[in-house]
Amino acid sequence: METLARLQSIQATLQLMQEHSLCSNEESSDRFMAEFFLFLAEKCSEPEDLSKRCATLTQFLPKATTTFLQALLPGKGKQAAAVPLEESDYRVESPIFEEHNSLGGDAGHIFSAAKEKPQGGIKKWGDSQIPTTRYLDSPSSAPSVGLRAMEKARSTLEDFCRSYFMFHDMDVRNPQQVFLHLPILYFVEAIIYQLDEDNEENLQPPVRVVETISSAAPERIFPRRAFEELASPASSNEEMQTCSEEEKEEADSDSKLHELNLKADPFRGLRQVLTSKGLMTERMESEFKDGAEYWRLERKLCKAVKLGGAVTKEEVFRAITVKSFDYRILNHLLYALTHRMVDEDHLEFLAVAELLVEIADDLFDYEEDVLKNSFNVYRLLIYACGPDEAPAVLAGFISDQETRYQQLLESLEPSLAKRFQVRCEEAVKEGGGVSKSGTLGSWTIPPLIVDEVAFRNQVSCEYAPVIREI
Repeated sequence: METLARLQSIQATLQLMQEHSLCSNEESSDRFMAEFFLFLAEKCSEPEDLSKRCATLTQFLPKATTTFLQALLPGKGKQAAAVPLEESDYRVESPIFEEHNSLGGDAGHIFSAAKEKPQGGIKKWGDSQIPTTRYLDSPSSAPSVGLRAMEKARSTLEDFCRSYFMFHDMDVRNPQQVFLHLPILYFVEAIIYQLDEDNEENLQPPVRVVETISSAAPERIFPRRAFEELASPASSNEEMQTCSEEEKEEADSDSKLHELNLKADPFRGLRQVLTSKGLMTERMESEFKDGAEYWRLERKLCKAVKLGGAVTKEEVFRAITVKSFDYRILNHLLYALTHRMVDEDHLEFLAVAELLVEIADDLFDYEEDVLKNSFNVYRLLIYACGPDEAPAVLAGFISDQETRYQQLLESLEPSLAKRFQVRCEEAVKEGGGVSKSGTLGSWTIPPLIVDEVAFRNQVSCEYAPVIREI
């Protein structure tokens, strides 16, 4: 009878695993995991008890060496320590960046079965050489990150820790809590920045200023579109920029190549890394889709501005809404790392705060984004609605979101709401940037740039550059 009850429990656990996409479709492996989960839950009456056990596993299991693991084999005991395992049977790997055997056989962190030797490698980005991870099916799919992307990710990660840790009952002033999860958080954000840079590079190849008329003028790098004659978006289609048939054919050809590249999942490598560490969730998968959608919209809308294509305000608002997908990925990753249940109320509030700050960022960066032909909610609304209607459309959207923001802020736990507002005040005092923690003060809509061509020419003529493509 006890055996039958045990089998029923295992079957129920297997069904639960299947519902949560935790099955490998290998009977022996799934059975082992089902029994393991049942063992993990024994004598646990509260979710907190289970979370503590998971935290203990996370802390100690990565430290298990091949020597220790072999000593656990039946009949081996301490004698096993003198007989190393074959690499074709097991290996120990470091989680994100392999040190290329410099650590030795027992210095790794993740124990995994392997039939073949790992195929890692070096990918070069700029002046940095970063080892590729060995979790992936092939070296070509391995996620790599450059130093520039890591430098850009630093400020985002700092803001994330200071603004979001409080929603996980974590203290950003506690170094132990910060550094406990810093490697994987930093890695994920840097990979996303790298992907974003790759997307922007495909959108607008750079040109370099190789000399200037004035000796005082520094060497600068501009996007090619900063020197192209892009007509300003206006309220009438006749005033939109027109391109020659040859230019349109060339742009369409480039677009088709980009569309072919889009068929490959940009987050495939990152997904495999997170899955290998047991951190991938359905909510993160949803944010990956939002990220891919944002990059697709960014390419589509910027192409439309160049070629005089159609743009709707719904597309513009959709793009700005999903733009903060990286913060949401980090937030769900932190839930997975701390084994906490997702708080939907917190997510709803943060989504509105993120949206308001993205708009504030775009208003602050409006002129720069015009120069680069980058996505900018204000710039695209001017194109979609015309210069007469765009400011009012944006102001109405901001007003609606601020109302939601205030309502959701009041629904937060009083202590959390107070801490969040303190963080807002800190961000405003520090200046020089905008935090995802929300906005304070009044909004400033920058002056319209009606003639983008003239604006670009004015900026470029300040340095009187002689340019060539690189």
